[in-house]
Amino acid sequence: MKNYIWLLFAFCGQINISNAQVNIDSLKNLLQTEKQDSTRSLLLASLSIRYSFYNIDTAMAFAERGLLLAKKIKFPKGQIECLAATGIVFSQMGNNAKSLELLFQALKQAENKNDQLIVAGMLATISVVYSNQGDYNKSLDYAKRGKNILSNDSSLRNESTLTFFLLVIGDNFEKLNQLDSARYYTEQSYDNALKKNDTPHLASTLNNLGNIYLKMKQPAIAMDNYRLSIPYFIETLNNIGLCEAMLGMAKLFQLEKENDSSLHYAKISFAIAKNNGFPLSLLNASNFLADYYKQHFIADSAYSYLSAVITAKDSLYNQEKTNQVQMLSFEESIRQQDIKSVKEEEEKNHKNNLEILGITAGMIILITMFIFLSQSFIMHERWIKFFGILGLLIVFEYFYIMIDPYVVRITNESPIYMLLLLIGIALILEPIHNRIEHWITDKVIARNKQLRLAYAKRTVERLENEANKNEK
Repeated sequence: MKNYIWLLFAFCGQINISNAQVNIDSLKNLLQTEKQDSTRSLLLASLSIRYSFYNIDTAMAFAERGLLLAKKIKFPKGQIECLAATGIVFSQMGNNAKSLELLFQALKQAENKNDQLIVAGMLATISVVYSNQGDYNKSLDYAKRGKNILSNDSSLRNESTLTFFLLVIGDNFEKLNQLDSARYYTEQSYDNALKKNDTPHLASTLNNLGNIYLKMKQPAIAMDNYRLSIPYFIETLNNIGLCEAMLGMAKLFQLEKENDSSLHYAKISFAIAKNNGFPLSLLNASNFLADYYKQHFIADSAYSYLSAVITAKDSLYNQEKTNQVQMLSFEESIRQQDIKSVKEEEEKNHKNNLEILGITAGMIILITMFIFLSQSFIMHERWIKFFGILGLLIVFEYFYIMIDPYVVRITNESPIYMLLLLIGIALILEPIHNRIEHWITDKVIARNKQLRLAYAKRTVERLENEANKNEK
């Protein structure tokens, strides 16, 4: 199953990496030229999946970069896909427990986001990891759940997604030795891939049909399928799949007593696994070759490949230690990013609080000055009305700023609910606004008129006094 795990992002990612033309170099070029951080996080997830077949360390580095970037810009889809990419890398490393932990986190976030396409992708990924773990019934359950999501919503359905789920279901039935069901689903997957000329799916479906027909003891059909899968594996640079197909052919030649051909293909599988650092594939090929030489009483060669078996097992054991170190490093990087995000959030809140305090102080000063000036100085009615309206607008806009977090929390950022709630608040506040506006302006204008009258009286009295003095 590992030979097609990267097909998962063919439908749950923004970048369609199931297209063989979109290779690592193309994704790197896109990453260098892309300015938008959200798209960069998705590109990093796609690169991580690609590199999981060539260089695990690089794959992990890309996944970690993508996740840190997505968390920094608070981009949920990027976080989900980078978590899934990291889970896939850990699965390729053989750490299925950590893989499932990350994938379940991604699934929970996708469900909270209510993005059914990504939910289906997470279910498919989890299905693959359970298959790698050897729990085929649970793997089958997750694959069927994902397929049902897509089948029940025509807007989510496309041939690539259907091809993938049929492939996963067929593979699990093959592992469970339910061969008729396995052949039924895998042939459907192959037909879909053939219609769309979907090279990665063609490689995997043909290889799986070879496995099925090998178990059904139909060697000629199994051999044809293995042979047909090889060019597709080479075209898509899927060396893990190539190892599996070559070893399958070796088993068929062994059944036919064609020992030279059996050894030839087993050694090719062994060489590819050894040169590319695939410990599990190396273990499978070494076991086959060691058993072959033991059966033919060729002690030196049997010993040599038994040593390779031990080396492969040691490599897997050492890989577990490496997995633990990488897992701890990854968790520490995420923890540090979380600490940084919390600090940035606290600083942002502190800045916002200071701004709100400043606005509050400014409003108090403005209102105080308005009342003081209107009570102490004669002003034109138009200016009184202008400053009265301006002050009320500031007060009510300030009120909206204060209630905005609660509106977001109550409506869960749903545009419809936010609109309805704000309309309701406006219906309540608008009459209050108008009444206060009229009350303030009327009161202030009346008070200002009294000031004018008092000033006029004082002026008249002063003029009369001056006139009386002049008469005397």
